[in-house]
Amino acid sequence: MKKLFLAVSTIFLTGFYNPPVNAHISLDAEAAAKFEIFGGAYLVFAGKFGGKLTKKDITNTTKLGVEGCAKGSVIYQFDLKVTKNGKTTTFHGKSDRLTEKMHAALRQLSVGDEFTFKNTKARLPKKGTVDVWAKKFTIV
Repeated sequence: MKKLFLAVSTIFLTGFYNPPVNAHISLDAEAAAKFEIFGGAYLVFAGKFGGKLTKKDITNTTKLGVEGCAKGSVIYQFDLKVTKNGKTTTFHGKSDRLTEKMHAALRQLSVGDEFTFKNTKARLPKKGTVDVWAKKFTIV
């Protein structure tokens, strides 16, 4: 009886307990995107989800898009952070379009300068809102 109890206990402790693997690891948004485990609404600008843009891409784009959520969702607020020569300027938008001031600031960027969208929210077609995730854009 004692041997049976020890055998069952050993099997139970080693065979049924499966500790969480890498439970201590937490990924930031960029790392999550790298491993393609991030889901949900994301911002599209000039047809891209972050990455490299040319000056021509910026010249031809004044509207922000949202993908990864209900079709017909529209961005209704965002903060645009433009970094030119190491200095960051923040603009606040209340629609899915860049203001003339925002667009002018983007057109003045040079190779290596960056911009990103923060605090972005979209209105769903039926009811409700969703946070929209965005990646950094770099001018090439």
